[in-house]
Amino acid sequence: MVATVSSSVQIRMLGSFEVRTDDGVFADVPGARLRGLLIALALEAGHAVPKATLVEWIWGERPPAEAANALQRLVSRLRKALPEGLVEGQTDGYRLRVEPNAVDAVRFEGLVGQARNDEDPRRLWLLREALALWRGAAMQDVGLQDSAAFDAAVTRLEGLRLTAMEDRFDAEVALGHGAELVTELTEDALLGGTPNAAPADRLIAAIRERETLLILDNCEHVIESAAAFAHRVLGECRRLRILATSREPLGITGEALWLVEQLALPAEDADPGEIESSPAVQLLRDRAGAVRKDLAITAQLDGHTLSNMARVCRALDGIPLAIELAAARLRTMPLDQLASRLDDRFRLLTGGSRTALPRHRTLRAVVDWSWELLTDAERMVLRRLAVFSGGASLDAAERVCVGDSVEQEQVLELLTALTEKSLLLTEGDSAPRYRTLGTIKEYARDRLAETGESDLARHVHLAYFTELAEAAEPHLRRAEQLEWLATLEAEHDNIAVALRGALAVGEAHPAMRLAAGAGWYWWLGGHKAEGIELLVAATNAPGEVSDEIRAWVYALVVMFMTDGPGDQHQAEEWIHNAYRFPQRSQHPQPATGVRRRAGAHVAGAGRVLARVRTTAGRRGPVGTRTGPAAARQDADHARPGRAGCGCVSRDGARRVPGARRAVGDFVRSDRARGPNRHARRVRPSVRALRPGDRGRHRSRCYRGDHPDAVAAGAAVLAAG
Repeated sequence: MVATVSSSVQIRMLGSFEVRTDDGVFADVPGARLRGLLIALALEAGHAVPKATLVEWIWGERPPAEAANALQRLVSRLRKALPEGLVEGQTDGYRLRVEPNAVDAVRFEGLVGQARNDEDPRRLWLLREALALWRGAAMQDVGLQDSAAFDAAVTRLEGLRLTAMEDRFDAEVALGHGAELVTELTEDALLGGTPNAAPADRLIAAIRERETLLILDNCEHVIESAAAFAHRVLGECRRLRILATSREPLGITGEALWLVEQLALPAEDADPGEIESSPAVQLLRDRAGAVRKDLAITAQLDGHTLSNMARVCRALDGIPLAIELAAARLRTMPLDQLASRLDDRFRLLTGGSRTALPRHRTLRAVVDWSWELLTDAERMVLRRLAVFSGGASLDAAERVCVGDSVEQEQVLELLTALTEKSLLLTEGDSAPRYRTLGTIKEYARDRLAETGESDLARHVHLAYFTELAEAAEPHLRRAEQLEWLATLEAEHDNIAVALRGALAVGEAHPAMRLAAGAGWYWWLGGHKAEGIELLVAATNAPGEVSDEIRAWVYALVVMFMTDGPGDQHQAEEWIHNAYRFPQRSQHPQPATGVRRRAGAHVAGAGRVLARVRTTAGRRGPVGTRTGPAAARQDADHARPGRAGCGCVSRDGARRVPGARRAVGDFVRSDRARGPNRHARRVRPSVRALRPGDRGRHRSRCYRGDHPDAVAAGAAVLAAG
């Protein structure tokens, strides 16, 4: 006869060991032997268990000398841990007074037994209910050692589970549920739902000879187990094909990659029709139309509205989920306001669908998901890349991205890993550049600030591009000019952002040093407007700067100022200021020659501009005095430090010959002072400037590296 008490105590051992009392509180049953005693009683719920059986359960083949007394003390401890009256003493044993179904292992065996004697579909329902009781390996955290009885009970329950799984799989297939079964088995195999390879084995057996497409979605968070699983099942199932979605490749033999790119964006100069037809704008329009009826009708979208839509899509890099989040924000914000506020996109885009996965509800959560999957070294490299603008070369990344956890030789491997995880884009073949999307860059910049590394990374970035500009500068006036111009052009944005960053925090010396190195690149590379802006800004930065560097930057400003029409008096002031610094310094630096070149350049500019000025008349209107006689009259006056700042007008070709004669006088006067191998370099430029040629082929004026030749060419252009 089974004696029980009316109790809602639940004992669970098919997974982690748990005892829940009547009021829902978990009872604390500490120690392996105490838990082993309770399990032995629970497996025979309502029945008396002999003392000898309990001793064998608990101590195995090594019972204590006074086994009966030791068992009695253990039972006494168990009674204190459980509700009163739950453990009952018998003449030759003990009984646990609970319902059999209150013990999950007993209930499992009962359901499996019923299923064997039933028919589908009830049989399938019983098997599902039985298997649902399992939460992991049987009695996984009991830890009872040297107990053959305990080990046998675990083995028996695991065997019953496998048999029940096989019976359930057969029933599922018989009822046409094969596809759902494959999905479940795959998830179990990937997520480790069982302590052995049973799910993968059953899956292979089910599809070995079938033509099957298996889809593995979002593999990045289980990438290692997904790769191992795919490799195994593909090796054993010849007709199987796997389509896996992930933010990085599985990395197994036979894998073919298909990159899912961002939606195509309209060009900057696209007309309204081209904007409207771009995939990114189409997605924004469709989603926006669902929350704003005025945006749903295509005919109502004017050019201004379409332009704002294009701005939104470009700011979000064409990322579909980001565009959908932006569209949701249009419920409470006008389109033009949304477009202007996307510089704070992570705070703005938080209104995702309530039914979406948590990682898809906000833009930050989207990027957080990828960030959390990175190693510490990968995170460091991604953070440091945020200081770049326009991408980074491998050399630059190896300089800027190293730190406590990243060595220089590791950077390439880490860049490759970030690219494979879709957090970097690569451009170029022979010398690839690594670039982040704007959304990723803003996120990485925030993370960089959180770690307090912003200033450190900016300084290393500034130092690298200063050294690059200084290394390139002398080559820009030599045969290898085009090669170095291309190198600096690729780093144009980085040079500008490095200089502007130094100016923003008042670092005068680093700013002037970079400006000095980049000046000739801006001049020859067609960036004169930006160049003169940055050069002047650098000279205005407060702080200590060496005379050598300041002299060269001032000389560059003079060169920029004397090219083309401009403020004569302003240019004259720059020439006088520039000339002071080479004279002040008494310690030349042969390695750089900065002071010598700056002084020669300014002096040359002064002499040439003075001679050109004489062709127009020092005090008369522009163009009123021409010819060699007038030039010679003022030759003695035009000496370094006293240069005028006039130029021959561009408004008529008749004035050009006078300029040519003035420069010719300058060349001849230099020759009279002694052999000058550079003077002949001026002549081709002077001869090239014929009436009607004003302003054409300016590059002819910059042959060679002699400052006077450069200044002469600049003056001729100014005169023409």
